[in-house]
Amino acid sequence: MEKISKYSFFILVSIILGGNNINFNIPTGENYITGEDGIKRIYVNVWGHVKYPGTYLVYEDIDMATLLSMAGGPLDGAKLSKIKIMSQDNSVKDINFENMSSASNSIKFKPYDTISIEPSLNFYIRDNAYILNVFLQLLTLGITLNNNN
Repeated sequence: MEKISKYSFFILVSIILGGNNINFNIPTGENYITGEDGIKRIYVNVWGHVKYPGTYLVYEDIDMATLLSMAGGPLDGAKLSKIKIMSQDNSVKDINFENMSSASNSIKFKPYDTISIEPSLNFYIRDNAYILNVFLQLLTLGITLNNNN
């Protein structure tokens, strides 16, 4: 039996698990990829509160809005006022995407930059409100049991 490469195995497992929306751009380790059209492309990672986080092969001069659109867009409750861009040289930039005009959207991504979008505090509170509800129910139950004794 022939050996299966690790990439073929990853693709096979992803298909079996129903990963029909998984991005299969597997980084090659090169900083720039030049296509047959002569345009330079780079790999960029998108993490966090977007529909399809992953690694994307994009044009070198892609803008933030297009990159987020490729990742399926930010999810409800994404903190667009503090997007982090982490580079391979360990530098971190905070970007306020909510206050960016199209003219000032001049962020230049470098190969293997990682864009991280966190959920907002309001999202955490709204998404985890059931925990407070359970706590209050247990507190009410404890008080009721204590009053009956």
